Amino acid sequence: MVIVAYVILLIIYAVAYGKAVRGGFSTVSRNAVVLSSGALLLLFPLGVWWTWHLLTNDWPMNIGSKPNFTWQVNRPSDAFRFSAIVYATGTVMTLVFLSLVHAILRISAVHRRSRAAEAEP
Repeated sequence: MVIVAYVILLIIYAVAYGKAVRGGFSTVSRNAVVLSSGALLLLFPLGVWWTWHLLTNDWPMNIGSKPNFTWQVNRPSDAFRFSAIVYATGTVMTLVFLSLVHAILRISAVHRRSRAAEAEP
């Protein structure tokens, strides 16, 4: 379920980023969607880590003799799948980070140009 939410958020980010690039980062609503969804995508692993820490270290609960967030039970079956998951996640996170930096730079450039146009008589 968590992966589905992450993929949906990634799709929302990709669509909003594409529309913002085509529009030249000139509308505030598209910029807000790009910045907020990009920030959520980058903070998502932190939220998963925090949930793991709370369930296993901070306040462990034994519900039905089932362990919480156990890597041994939930790990992929072989090293190839694990490495594919790690590399794919790293690639996606890097691309989201770089596109978010690009969006921030473009938004600031558009904002600077609009201020310069307002200042000219």
